[in-house]
Amino acid sequence: MALIAEKERTREIMKQTQCLLAPIRKLPDEILGCIFDECCGMNYFNSIGVDPQVDSVGLFRTKPALVLSSVCSCWRRIGLSLPQIWARISFKMTTSWTTDQSFYELRPASLSM
Repeated sequence: MALIAEKERTREIMKQTQCLLAPIRKLPDEILGCIFDECCGMNYFNSIGVDPQVDSVGLFRTKPALVLSSVCSCWRRIGLSLPQIWARISFKMTTSWTTDQSFYELRPASLSM
């Protein structure tokens, strides 16, 4: 019985560490950075037809810079070290959002300098 439990525990450990052998982990950060740069063309954030209260996740889900930098801590570090992918973000808001309304809604997330 103990041998079966040990076998299952070993199998579980092997399953958890299998991702460490993935070929993508062997690529140098510079190569991954170039791949990120190619994937991240222009990131358009377009609020037309999107209710931010309902679909705020969907608004960001397809933005390459955000998706790639959310995969794991290594990819986040690489993504955040590439200012060129963040410099190509474009926001387009509908005319139904007034400036005052936008600032009011963003007030809880204000920046401090």
